[in-house]
Amino acid sequence: MDRVLPTHGLASRYGLSGNAPTDNTSYNKKRIPVLFWFTGFHPDYHKTGDDLEKLNFDGMERIARAVKEVVLEVA
Repeated sequence: MDRVLPTHGLASRYGLSGNAPTDNTSYNKKRIPVLFWFTGFHPDYHKTGDDLEKLNFDGMERIARAVKEVVLEVA
């Protein structure tokens, strides 16, 4: 993963917490490793004003391409 991410302009951050207001917390509590892909916050993140025009489509595309490469490398 560390080899793949920079080629897509992405960076990794490792941590043991794994607790966030997302689905990965339930896995973390069972000590199942997770990968959490994220394009970043904006002022209306997870609020009623979080509309389509605030989505980071460029970031999502870069992440999708990186995920594909990481999955193929792991497989």
